[in-house]
Amino acid sequence: MTKDIESRLIQAKDQRNHQLHALTTQSPVCLTLKANQPGWPKNTITTAILLKLFNHLIRAIFSFTACQQIQSEAGDTIVYTITGKAKQLKKQTVYFENHHPLGRYIDLDVYDHGTPITREDLNMARRKCYLCHDPAHQCAVLKRHSINTLREHVSHHVIDYLKHYLAESVATALRKELALYPKLGLVSFRDSGIHDDMHYRHFLTSIRVLTPFFYDFIQQGENHSISLEPLRTIGKLAESAMFEATKNINTHKGAIFIFGAFLPYYTKAIFQQTTLKHCLSELKHDIQPMIASDFKNMNQQKPRSFGEYCYKEYQLGGIREEVSNGFPSLFSWYPKKYDNDYQKLLHIASTLDDTTIIKRTSIEVLRQFQNSAKDFLEQPFNFEAYKAYSNDCKARFISPGGSADLLALLHFIEATDYILKPLDLSSNSRP
Repeated sequence: MTKDIESRLIQAKDQRNHQLHALTTQSPVCLTLKANQPGWPKNTITTAILLKLFNHLIRAIFSFTACQQIQSEAGDTIVYTITGKAKQLKKQTVYFENHHPLGRYIDLDVYDHGTPITREDLNMARRKCYLCHDPAHQCAVLKRHSINTLREHVSHHVIDYLKHYLAESVATALRKELALYPKLGLVSFRDSGIHDDMHYRHFLTSIRVLTPFFYDFIQQGENHSISLEPLRTIGKLAESAMFEATKNINTHKGAIFIFGAFLPYYTKAIFQQTTLKHCLSELKHDIQPMIASDFKNMNQQKPRSFGEYCYKEYQLGGIREEVSNGFPSLFSWYPKKYDNDYQKLLHIASTLDDTTIIKRTSIEVLRQFQNSAKDFLEQPFNFEAYKAYSNDCKARFISPGGSADLLALLHFIEATDYILKPLDLSSNSRP
């Protein structure tokens, strides 16, 4: 670190401490959140992810009346005005620092009328070093570890945690979709809808088997340039694993394709801190030529699947076209946070050319189903009416499997898009 940077850092720390003092003395109890980033610069993609993850956690657990971010070259800091007792709050924050997988990489400090409460005040042990687990302050004073080693350690663990977190969030989204009932002839925990050969246990088994493959898709997003061939390979391996686990029952083939295309670009957007709109633009730019090539080949050969038959017979691109166009059945109306999950499913089903419906019925039934879903959405939501509509779908042998896969994608985005968005500093919202 050069003398110029050291001088800037000292000045930035002084300014930040002055702001902290002004904010923490205004309220009886304050909590501050800061990422631990050795060396320079202090604000990186790693620290941005840490702040968003723990801000999300704090908002979910604690009651606070105000929140403010101090932007500083010494490390951005978030200050919360908390409702509660300072010492009890300090015990809770120490627990997070000690037990959360990323807790050692953040500082959660508690102030009582502007005075910080330390671990020593509560007879708690000091924090340990990232690398050797000796007292951290000793390693810092003695400079036992190089700055580069420490930074690489932090970055590796934060990114690895993020990738596993996203993969588990996909699994949770698929389970949430499965839990919805009633659901237009689809499989749920309550019944199998129109699918006599399927049971919710098949889906749970499939989700468990597929989760490592979701991680593999996510890992592809670490690269600045995403290669599509590895995604195809991962997708084929995932399908084989699914069919082996379910004894040849197709539970999530569509979901594999959807998440296989979406996850790398979503992950890349997180690492580059861009927007969901930018993520979808990049996805379309890369995927459309590949899908166009697929459609061209379909015109030159006999259909090898029902999806290819629908393309040749009705010029319906199905889920391929949906993905290559950036999921218009979802993002033409999302977000509608005020809608419940039944309405969200109907929004998707009303616009998606779901070839799974054609396979069991006809294209005329698909069009009727889309129109009736649109009509239903124009009325105030009534659960009993929706339940009757869902039973009617079962009686007509309708089951919009593609729509269910997109609903799972929506659940995933709703649960994780805070990592893409600017920090939420509101005091009256919950994740």
